[in-house]
Amino acid sequence: MKMYFGDVKKIIHQQVNILSILLFSVLQCGFFLSINPSPKYIIISSFCTFIFYILLRSIHKYLFNVAVVISFFLSCCIYPALQISGDINKDYLQSVFYTNAQESISYFKIVPLEIFIFLLLFGIVSLYIIRIPENTRIPHLGKIILLCFLFIFPFDDGIQKSEDIIKYLPIIKYPVTSAISYQEIKQEDTRIRQELAKTSKKTSLKIDQNKQMTFVIVIGESVRRDFLHSYGFPIKNTPFIENSPNVQFENYISSAATTFSSLHRTIAYTNDKLEYQLGKNIITLFQEI
Repeated sequence: MKMYFGDVKKIIHQQVNILSILLFSVLQCGFFLSINPSPKYIIISSFCTFIFYILLRSIHKYLFNVAVVISFFLSCCIYPALQISGDINKDYLQSVFYTNAQESISYFKIVPLEIFIFLLLFGIVSLYIIRIPENTRIPHLGKIILLCFLFIFPFDDGIQKSEDIIKYLPIIKYPVTSAISYQEIKQEDTRIRQELAKTSKKTSLKIDQNKQMTFVIVIGESVRRDFLHSYGFPIKNTPFIENSPNVQFENYISSAATTFSSLHRTIAYTNDKLEYQLGKNIITLFQEI
């Protein structure tokens, strides 16, 4: 009888451990690594992620623990961004690529307290499943069946892009797509630097040396116009603009949603084919006069 109750206790403990991994997968796919997901996505993604963790745990507990730790730190990076800025895309990574320490610190200051609380609770769940002692034993046939399920689900809507294959595994999707976008950003940065290094032809514009003037271009970067006093905001936060002779544009429309994508299109020369040349911009024009 004592042995019977011991076996029952062990089975219950194993079931609780499995349910804990399932809960971890659901929290990750439906909350921490997605924004406004559909019920279909939550179900399929949670199931695929659960299978992924179970397979790792059946291979070696160390692999499972590493995946859980990576997943937690990934959630700490992705979840605040999803809640504040929306889905992670190339434009978001561009802002990270060109940011500085001061901007990064100001970003953390605007993260709501409840996000840190949710991440703390998620960290407790992560720590619990890491401390589960035994491996999950799955026969070889069972592993093959689970692998088939893992790779069948991404094909339900067809494959448009290579990353669609891992669209239901956010722990893999975000690092892979971020790495691809990062390489594209680096290539674009190299191209921009090469463009800026080109010397444009000397302009034919002439100016009277006795009438030289100093021009300052003020660009409201990362700020909405209705939050500037010069555009009607009640707080006086634009004293330099208001106390200087200036030309203020009232009808400018940004050419893109992010600073990086729109700024060089704004200040650089654009031909009839809408191709911009960074080597020819407002700054270089003034330097050549």
